[in-house]
Amino acid sequence: MLDIDISRDQLDFLFGVIKKINSADELDNLLEDITIASSRVCTCETSALLLIDHKTGELYYRSAAKEQMKPLAEKRIPLDQGIVGLAAREGNPVIVNDAGNDTRVVFYADSMSRDNTRSILCVPLKIKEKIIGVLECINSTKDSGFTEDDSKLLTVFGDFAAIAINNRELFKTTVCRLNQITTIYKISQAASRAGNIKNLCSTTIDIISEAMNAGRVSIILKDEITGKYVFLAGKNIDSKVLKAGKITLRDNVLSFVHNLGDGVFTRNIETDERFGVNKKLRYKSKSFVCAPIINKNIISGFISVTERADNGVFHYDDLVCLKTVCQEFIDGYNHIRMNRELAEKSRLDTEIEIIARLQRDILPDHFPAFRGVAIAAASIPCRKVGGDFYDIIPADSQSFTALIADVSGKGLPAAVFMYNCRALLRVLVSSGGSLGEIFSGANRYICRDSLSGMFATSFMAYINLKKKKINFSNAGHFDQYLFKARQKKIVPLNAGGKPLGVDENERYQQKSQAFSSGDLLILFTDGIIEAVNKKHEQFGETRLKKIISSGYRLAPSALKNKIISEVKRFTGGNEISDDLAVLIIKF
Repeated sequence: MLDIDISRDQLDFLFGVIKKINSADELDNLLEDITIASSRVCTCETSALLLIDHKTGELYYRSAAKEQMKPLAEKRIPLDQGIVGLAAREGNPVIVNDAGNDTRVVFYADSMSRDNTRSILCVPLKIKEKIIGVLECINSTKDSGFTEDDSKLLTVFGDFAAIAINNRELFKTTVCRLNQITTIYKISQAASRAGNIKNLCSTTIDIISEAMNAGRVSIILKDEITGKYVFLAGKNIDSKVLKAGKITLRDNVLSFVHNLGDGVFTRNIETDERFGVNKKLRYKSKSFVCAPIINKNIISGFISVTERADNGVFHYDDLVCLKTVCQEFIDGYNHIRMNRELAEKSRLDTEIEIIARLQRDILPDHFPAFRGVAIAAASIPCRKVGGDFYDIIPADSQSFTALIADVSGKGLPAAVFMYNCRALLRVLVSSGGSLGEIFSGANRYICRDSLSGMFATSFMAYINLKKKKINFSNAGHFDQYLFKARQKKIVPLNAGGKPLGVDENERYQQKSQAFSSGDLLILFTDGIIEAVNKKHEQFGETRLKKIISSGYRLAPSALKNKIISEVKRFTGGNEISDDLAVLIIKF
């Protein structure tokens, strides 16, 4: 039985109010009904309802009975401040009938102003001893101010109000969870079916707009190359904004979310103290929700939603849903990008394989037959394609040109440059002229046409079998070897010269060297002598010379194989770090 001095009419009124608030269909309507009813229960001028944000440990004004209290909407109050904080902190009603002289009153927290506030009554809203909020009544209309009976009556009313709020929130949470699950399912399905980023964005915006009943949605993502935030897509976004594309984080909402590292919602940005004084946003609505798109623990974008239909407001459940949508969106985005990159890689791998096959085809493994001459060669790229090449260009039955070259770089760029160099040298060799003139002409072409700064080293030898003479020229390449079989010694062939493509004015000299039957001409690239083992030692010229000196009686193909196998054995399983090529001619 209630220990309150209360009339039958008051009791009927109290239960009538309780019946009404329990029939409210929406949480916002319920909170407004409770706030208005509390003024009537305690016969006061105005009242307000505050809820606790258990995440931050703050009270915030959720509903107000009269216009003069509306500016308090969303205002946040720490639990250690004001009468409302005291009631929430201690879990008991608090009466103040001389507000102007009570030091516990904090006017920015408890009311609008000192001048208009005479008395305050606050009662906590409890669910099984858990404080969920506070009812605040201001300025009793009775001369005596608020009484203990007012406190007890408002406490009873508050208990029923708390139950109604809790039930409505449970129901809303269930509905919202169902909506979230449905939305998440739709987004995940969209991500798997979208096929491209544009379709994913468009579908995501449509799903968010429908789920949140929102007229305006935007997706913003950071450009990985420029580091700038750009609009990916939007609904009802100003065309000038979309056309401009790039945005900055000076916008209050985005900068707040970025610095917070979490999503945010507000019912009214103009009264929400969390945002700066600059409220000149492009939104028609005052309520919005914004969540970060987090990719690999880094904020890489935002999804913002506003302009809810019928001027409605967004709630915490909308934020929870949007945060999950953001995660599903970025998962779908990454999935599409990964598939696109895999498709691109597959296409590139196919093209590389074609280029590698073409490269193998243009590097001869069978050579023109010259009486008394045996030729063998090999080129091994450190990747699928490379830049080292060799060639044999016949002049007649008694003479031919042999060349070897090493273009700068590796992989596809080196392969493309290699094609150009090989074609250019072949044309110039076929046109006639001394080796020095051929290199000088090639060098001019490469210097003028190469925009990438690539260059090539090369060694070229013109062999006259009748005269048993080798004319040779060097464009920045290592000394090449002529093994003299009778003397069993290696003669280095050096003619100086810069690499092709370095100095347009470079002039290349030509030198000569006689050979005899049984001699070997060994042309090679730096990939052989600079091969590195696990101890970071280079294979070196000394090891190469030993292999040549001990294996000069072998056929060129066998000697070539021995050189390559010894290099591989030396590296001990290390990946080859540079292309390598070798060309062996036995007279």
